[in-house]
Amino acid sequence: MREQKYPFEAQEELCFVGPLLFDKGFLNSFSPHQIIFIDGGISHCPKWIKNPFLIGDGDSAKNTSYVFSLSLEKEKDFSDLSFALGLVNQKQEKITLLGFIGGRLDHQLCVLGECHQHLINLPHQIIYLEENIIYYPAGKHEVNLDGLFSLVSLEKSTVNIKGKVKYPIKNKEISPCSSWLLSNEGGGTFSIESSSPICLIKGILVND
Repeated sequence: MREQKYPFEAQEELCFVGPLLFDKGFLNSFSPHQIIFIDGGISHCPKWIKNPFLIGDGDSAKNTSYVFSLSLEKEKDFSDLSFALGLVNQKQEKITLLGFIGGRLDHQLCVLGECHQHLINLPHQIIYLEENIIYYPAGKHEVNLDGLFSLVSLEKSTVNIKGKVKYPIKNKEISPCSSWLLSNEGGGTFSIESSSPICLIKGILVND
């Protein structure tokens, strides 16, 4: 049997921690071997993690006493998060991203783009961006939600929404970032089926 190269390889669930603010209580749901800090995300490392796994080029992890587990070049044509997602394997089923929502709009859009491509490569996984955004791979997914939500597809997709929703959709071909999927409302259990990865944004993030 091949020896594990990284401590998180055998985990079914992983958490990537970025530099932006988030509720640190979320970290208590994970073990140290499930958490990967991305560059400046190390500023959120709790004291109970003694040897954090840290990836990055050091551009946002300034004045840190932690040693990088994987040190990247500063001059490169991919983000630190993109590199980290490339380490995820078939074992993982759920990926949580903390500290990647907010801040620069270009960075946030690229985070969504990296999630989209990741789910094309590993379509059995689901990505959670904190508590209000869920990125689903292509296929059918059951959702239990009371309240507002929007869906965003970054590529042309055929979408079905059935069940307890205000606006069901049947075999609708949606263009990238179409407003057809804005401001729906769930009233319990419903299904979302999409021919490409699709992002569900719920609650306060879609309020006008």
